[in-house]
Amino acid sequence: MTLQLLSPDPATWRITAVAPVGERLVVQGKPVRAAVACPVCGTRSWRVQSRSRRQPWDLSWGRWPVQLLVQARRFFCDAPTCRRRSFVEPCPRLLARYDRQTERRR
Repeated sequence: MTLQLLSPDPATWRITAVAPVGERLVVQGKPVRAAVACPVCGTRSWRVQSRSRRQPWDLSWGRWPVQLLVQARRFFCDAPTCRRRSFVEPCPRLLARYDRQTERRR
């Protein structure tokens, strides 16, 4: 079985590692899309402003609590008429904005 089968959306996320850490199972993921559309104007952006890591909890796997380590990217919106200068890449079918647990765990 490949790690890709564990991804909630293979077109959006790539699972890079799964490892036990202490009393939990840590699943690391990276985004695979090169460009993301601005949520306000829809202009596709390739320019990454910054990166951060989100650490939400997912459903347990057996006795192991599962924590995701997902890289989140902030992009610039280069459309001159858009009111949004930057935006965070969405995590479809995985996380809502500001969530500390996945949608399926909620």
